[in-house]
Amino acid sequence: MEITDAIKRKFDELCELPEKWDSYDAKRISLKVVLKATDLMRMLDMPEPSIVPCSDGGVQLEWHRDGFDIEICISEAS
Repeated sequence: MEITDAIKRKFDELCELPEKWDSYDAKRISLKVVLKATDLMRMLDMPEPSIVPCSDGGVQLEWHRDGFDIEICISEAS
């Protein structure tokens, strides 16, 4: 999969989220997590995913197609 400008912008937005962005104790999204996510996306032959932040400072890549759901969580520890 090619990392498009739209994907880059989404990761930039996520990295700009402050600590406690969810009004609880959410951690900031780190560059390390973004690099892991983009490396994984480059290896996959899949359509562009939805990308959402996780409160542990990770991101989740989601594909929802034809009644199937695939969700991959990527965090500092993964």
